[in-house]
Amino acid sequence: MALAIHERRVALASASRTATVASPRLSDLFKWRGAIVTLNVTAASGAGGLTLSVRGYDAFGSAYNLLVASAAVIATGVISYVIHPGVSAPAGSNVAQVASIPIPQDLDIVVTHGDASSYTYGVSLELLP
Repeated sequence: MALAIHERRVALASASRTATVASPRLSDLFKWRGAIVTLNVTAASGAGGLTLSVRGYDAFGSAYNLLVASAAVIATGVISYVIHPGVSAPAGSNVAQVASIPIPQDLDIVVTHGDASSYTYGVSLELLP
């Protein structure tokens, strides 16, 4: 049997949106230590921007923030956020922010809109050992 090196999941399919949205809760992540969360913005028509957050869930189902982006995304492009113990962003990469902590068993991703203008984007997740 082959050992999984990583696993990819789509958290939010690419679509045009005008309001804050949360992904479905991603569960059974207990075999993974970290993740690369990628926001792929293909159309940006406003100035309000998008702020990505990754939330974990405790045993009671209460959400808590693992990572909240420090800057809003206002233009098209691919922006990544890394959550993994002991890592840092390599120079010259598209990694916007790093949280050096392990991921919990359950998490979701929230993209907060700064205003009601339209953005087209998707969010993917690459789970890491």
